[in-house]
Amino acid sequence: MTRAGPRPRDIALVCESAILAGTFAVSAGWRVDPLLPVLAVFGSLGTFLFWPRGWAIPAASFIGTFLCAFAYGQLREGTLGGSLPGGAASGSFLAQGASTVMHDPFLPYPSAALLAALLGGSSGELPSGMRAAMESSGNSYLVGMYGYKMHLLGETTRIISGSALPRAASLLIGITLVVLFAAAAGFPVSAVRAGTMVCASSVAELLGRRGERNFVVLLTAVSMVIWDPGIWGSRGFILSFLSIIGISLISPLFEEAVSRRFPGKSALHRALSFHAVTATAVNIAILPAVAVLYGSFPLISFISNVFAGLPLGAILWLGMGAATIGRLIQPVAILFTAPLAPLLEYEKVMFDIFATVPIAIPAAAFPSAALIAYYSILGAILFGTHGRD
Repeated sequence: MTRAGPRPRDIALVCESAILAGTFAVSAGWRVDPLLPVLAVFGSLGTFLFWPRGWAIPAASFIGTFLCAFAYGQLREGTLGGSLPGGAASGSFLAQGASTVMHDPFLPYPSAALLAALLGGSSGELPSGMRAAMESSGNSYLVGMYGYKMHLLGETTRIISGSALPRAASLLIGITLVVLFAAAAGFPVSAVRAGTMVCASSVAELLGRRGERNFVVLLTAVSMVIWDPGIWGSRGFILSFLSIIGISLISPLFEEAVSRRFPGKSALHRALSFHAVTATAVNIAILPAVAVLYGSFPLISFISNVFAGLPLGAILWLGMGAATIGRLIQPVAILFTAPLAPLLEYEKVMFDIFATVPIAIPAAAFPSAALIAYYSILGAILFGTHGRD
């Protein structure tokens, strides 16, 4: 049945999107002043033509909220935000523990450096060859993209506990572990932002309906940019926010399609399906942003992130144990580093294999107009699926 008009939740979703777009426009240095007469004309014409179809209210809400958010962002520009540090606190419990395992006999230097990078969120300790391989293979974002890492950490926790506990309890345990990960890392700004969005996404999943998931995830980001519009200057926030959009809003669409077309039952099939869906959804969400922020986007990451992501949840689990125990009782850390060693070696092999296929989309493919068009189309698709639930 076709709805007679937009629901209040639809209008709220449109306004959330407009707040994010308006504050981002300020951060990106876009000028909207010349567009004001055009917006006024099209807003008036649209109200007259589309009011009977119920489209005028969402359109007017978006334009009005966007302009208010843009003005608010200009007033607050440069007051806080993107200048705040995004990496792990150097004196944090997790950072100190990670440096301890750098001397573990089971972990040679390259593997130990990779573990420290994944736990601490900084690639500074990585050997130059490994860093270059990760960039070419499209896996370098695994280090700094806290949203993606925390999602895999929570998902691994849910898989482990899901067979014995109800779904809600597994989600809550996953949320708890995400908070502990952020705490052990010393609550760096990027981890706090990403952890907040991951936890909000998990809470939204408990609500069940796609519309509520969309609303809660966007509301979390909106609250952050209202508090500090300057966070759009943080690469970590942008990538974590977009990765959560991919995980929470895009991924369910692919999951439904894959489960219908490939209804496999084996554990390997489920693991590959989960990582393929998650990596694809996240890459679709971050592709233009990565190209613009880093100069290019390696297309091989659509494949490499599937295979590199397979053991990442377990690596984070074991790594947290090694870093914690290693700082308290260093000899006992061997219980964690022994199984970690082959997993980290596997990751290094994946980086080297996929680094041999350097096909990338350059930043020049995404001027401002293309960037706006890409995310507008993506938003329209997500809003359309939201409207059907």
